[in-house]
Amino acid sequence: MRSIPRGCDVGLSCGSRWMSVLLLASGCGGLGYYGGDDDGDGGVLTTLSPPDTRTPTTPGPTPTTPTTTTTTTTTTTTTTTTTTTTTTTTPGGGVELRLNKVDPDYGTNAGGDRITLRGVFDTDTTAYVDGLQARTISRNNNEMVVETPANNHTDWVDVMVESTGSRRASIADGFQYWEDGSGTTGAVGIVAYTAYQGGYWAGGTPSDEAYGRFAFVEGGDDWEFWQDYANNFGECKYSRNKPGGVDIDMAKPGSGAFAEIDTGETYLRFLGPNGEVVRLNEDTSWDPGWFSNNNLALSNVVPTVLYDLDQTNGDPDWPSFDLDGAMKMPGTFSIALPHLNQANLPPVDRSTDLQWNNSGADYVVVWIRRDFPTLFGGWSTDGWMTCAVPDTGSYTIPAGKWPNWYVGDHLYVKIGRVVDRSKQLPHDRSTSRVVGVYWNYGGAVTE
Repeated sequence: MRSIPRGCDVGLSCGSRWMSVLLLASGCGGLGYYGGDDDGDGGVLTTLSPPDTRTPTTPGPTPTTPTTTTTTTTTTTTTTTTTTTTTTTTPGGGVELRLNKVDPDYGTNAGGDRITLRGVFDTDTTAYVDGLQARTISRNNNEMVVETPANNHTDWVDVMVESTGSRRASIADGFQYWEDGSGTTGAVGIVAYTAYQGGYWAGGTPSDEAYGRFAFVEGGDDWEFWQDYANNFGECKYSRNKPGGVDIDMAKPGSGAFAEIDTGETYLRFLGPNGEVVRLNEDTSWDPGWFSNNNLALSNVVPTVLYDLDQTNGDPDWPSFDLDGAMKMPGTFSIALPHLNQANLPPVDRSTDLQWNNSGADYVVVWIRRDFPTLFGGWSTDGWMTCAVPDTGSYTIPAGKWPNWYVGDHLYVKIGRVVDRSKQLPHDRSTSRVVGVYWNYGGAVTE
């Protein structure tokens, strides 16, 4: 079967299938190059159109302009943030109290977050957050560790320390309460490596590529990446419309399930242990809050490497923190069935057997686009089969999952191993779900 020339026009869909031997005479058979987002017509692919802009939600008003501000980066999960120092002292015996820093200056309104206060304290000094007494964990002359009290609202609030004799010191807007996000998703993302297989591509086998997506989000329940591929784990589904409204593996993870948060950042980075840098830039063509990069350097997307999310510094109302072990790339693997890595398109049956080597990822996702030949010699997309299954080395797509079956249809086949890193975000206790995916991408023909 010949390969489809690049730029081959897409014909109109007819409602019935024609003998493929007749259609091949048109010179438009086989797989076309697929190197980006899919417009769903089976022809040359186009850039994603911007979706509707959502209004991001950022808790709390802009804090009072600081008198002095200092930022110190650390290598721990949360990053120290210096706040404005405002000191009020009333003489009454003992030392003159001072409050210079709250670290970190954010936490959930459920309370129970440990924060460190730095300044000058007495042996009986007590801390208050928004007028509510904080439980003292430890205290010396220059440092207090306290546990924040629960609060019934979210906002920037004052932090105060007090000792006998009405001695007080405080920081206005020294702590930011966030709505407790326990049990919800607070960040979604994907970093993926795509390895192209086979010698049947028009213009030659495409070069491997890598891409990434990320956003901080709110407003949704706990979510996992596989839910974009199946209604239930261990199953497949067939969609006549493009899954998620766009080509699913290149889409915004969890598209439509969350409200993105515009952090004010222009880029963010995932850092590997040996100098690897996965940089995602603010994507102004999407909703505010999304970061993406369709052309990551392959040398920075390394199998089995664990990456940290670098410190975020954006809008004054967005907390500054980093996140250790936020993303991990899976190991490489190969596909045994279908035989994607051969010169000609491998045949597949309606009961579609999939086999791969190695194991150890969290699970495997499958993405198959089915194209059929049209009356005038082009190709049109019939639909998409997507699956989310255990990483056991094999899976068979039940014949009944395909709504119909015709000989000579072309399948774009992507099988990806997934590592899902679930990490708690320090500001609100929601879960960051950033997956690393290694795709094998090839083609097949129905028989």
